[in-house]
Amino acid sequence: MRYSSFRFPILIVLCCIQLAGCRLPQAFLTYREKPPYPTQNIETLTAEAEASAANQKWHTALTRYEQALMLKPDDEKLLAAFEQTRSQRDIHITKLQNRLYLLQATVLSDEISLLEEMAEADPTNLHIRQQLKSAKAKQGELYYFLLQCADNAVVLKRSQRGLACLHLANKLPYHTADEERIASLKKQLTQIATQEQQEALAARAPVKPLQAERLAEQAEQRQQENQQSKKAANNVKQLSKLQERFSLALQRQDFLSAQSLFSEIEKMAPNDPDLKKQRKALKQQTQYYVQAQTQKGIELYSTGYPEQALETWKPLLKLSPKSQELHNHIDRAKRFLKKLNQLQKDNHDDITIQ
Repeated sequence: MRYSSFRFPILIVLCCIQLAGCRLPQAFLTYREKPPYPTQNIETLTAEAEASAANQKWHTALTRYEQALMLKPDDEKLLAAFEQTRSQRDIHITKLQNRLYLLQATVLSDEISLLEEMAEADPTNLHIRQQLKSAKAKQGELYYFLLQCADNAVVLKRSQRGLACLHLANKLPYHTADEERIASLKKQLTQIATQEQQEALAARAPVKPLQAERLAEQAEQRQQENQQSKKAANNVKQLSKLQERFSLALQRQDFLSAQSLFSEIEKMAPNDPDLKKQRKALKQQTQYYVQAQTQKGIELYSTGYPEQALETWKPLLKLSPKSQELHNHIDRAKRFLKKLNQLQKDNHDDITIQ
C-alpha cells in the first residue's frame, strides 16, 4: 500500500514509452528516405561551389562538389574541379601559414627575452619554463623561413621585404652559422634598393631629348630585362608551388610523389643550399615509414594474417627496392600462402572422393 500512490504515474510513463517505441522507427525511416537536397541538381551545386571557391570559402566549395559527386560520381570534370579546389585550398593555407610565421618572427625575440626574465624571477614556475622551451624550439623553423623569404625577395626584387626578413633573422641565435649567406643576401638587396631609388629619381627628373637610335636601344634593353624578370618570377612561382606540393606530400606520407617532386625541384634549382636538408629529411622520413610498415607486416604475419602482411609489404618495394629484408618477408609469405592453398585444395579433393 505504501507504493500505491506511484502506480498510476508509472503506468502512464510505460504507456508513453511503448507508444514512442512503436512510432519512432517509422518516423526515423521516413526522415531517412528524404533526399539531402531535393531541389538542387548538379548544375546548381557546381555553380555554388565555383562561387564559393572564388570567394575563398573553401569548405563550402568542397562540400558542394562532394554533394554533386554523390549524384554523379563518375563525372571526370567534377572530380577534376574538386581536386583543383582542394589544391587551391591547401595553397591558401600555406600562404596563411607563411604570413603567420612572419608575424611570429616579429615578436619571438622579445617574447623569449620576457620569458627568460620571468623564469629568472620565478625559476620554480613550470608553466613559464614550458612556454620558454616552446618559444626557443620555434626559433629554428622561423629562422630558415626568414632566409627563404630573403632569397625570394632577391629574385622578385622586393628589397624592403627581404631586408625586413634579414633583420628578423639576425635577432635569432642561428645567424652566426650563415654569416656569409646573410652578408651576400644583404648586399644584393641593398643593390636592388639603390637601383629602385635611382629609378624613382630618374622618373621624377625631366627627360632630355635623345636620338631615335638611343631610344630604340634603351626600349629593347628594357624589354629584354622585363622578359628576364618575368621568366625569373615565373620560375620562382613554379618552384614555390613545387615546394608546397612537396611539403604536402611529406605530410600525407605519399613518399613516391614526394620523391618525384623533389627531382623536379632539383632540376629547377640545383644550387639551392636547402636541397641537402630536404633530401636528408625525405630520406629519413621514407626510411622510418618503411621500417614502421615492415614491422606492421611482421605483426600481421605472426598473428595469422599472411595475406594482409603481403599487401602491407608489397608497396614498400617501390620505396626501398634494394631491401633484402623486404624481399625475404615477401618470398616467405608467398611460399606460405602457396602451401596453404595446396593443402586446402588437397583437403577439398579428399572430401570430394569420399
